[in-house]
Amino acid sequence: MLGKSYSNQKGGDVARDIFLNYCFEESKDKKLLDIGCGDGEVTLLLAKHFDYVIGIDKKIRDNEKDNVKFYTADFTEELDFLGEREIDLVISCFNFHIMKSVEIIKGLNNIKRYMKKDGMLIFVIPNPITFFAAFNLQNSHALYHKMTNREIDCTIMGRDGKPNKIKYVHHTITEYLNILEECGFKLVRSNSKKTLLMKDSFDDRNKFQNFLIIKAVCK
Repeated sequence: MLGKSYSNQKGGDVARDIFLNYCFEESKDKKLLDIGCGDGEVTLLLAKHFDYVIGIDKKIRDNEKDNVKFYTADFTEELDFLGEREIDLVISCFNFHIMKSVEIIKGLNNIKRYMKKDGMLIFVIPNPITFFAAFNLQNSHALYHKMTNREIDCTIMGRDGKPNKIKYVHHTITEYLNILEECGFKLVRSNSKKTLLMKDSFDDRNKFQNFLIIKAVCK
């Protein structure tokens, strides 16, 4: 689990930095699936590093290229355009923190059927500890655990510099790890100096980074 602050970078640069510099080496002969790809900016940035790239979201823009295909789809439902055990790497950038646990579990159990054995799952989320602590609530540590899987109304700054209201679904770090285990994924621990403690502790929380990268392998 890695963390880094990207608050001064554009979204596409953030994703490229995360996925290319921190998560994997170039994989020209592999297939990548981008869950919740939005306008496809991240998907297209990564396309030159993979043999074939697929982006899915509930709303898709028409911006396909030679080795990139976009589909309007929900990863919790059957993806009839994919074959079983076809995908080498599944990524998701800033999606799981707006989903309830039951949705994440349903989606991961579904997507696993399309992943090769030992295929990699990499997803990026706001660090639950720093995000929750930013509210400066009294008894933050106790509420952090008590409010797991609950929606929190909050405002974030969009890439256009304007505030956007979202419903953040709070999950503890432990809950994310338990979800992975329940769905048959094994956490990949990093030897990087940027590795963070994988526990829900508010001790020295100011030292924690804003975002987490969680890597897991399909068992």
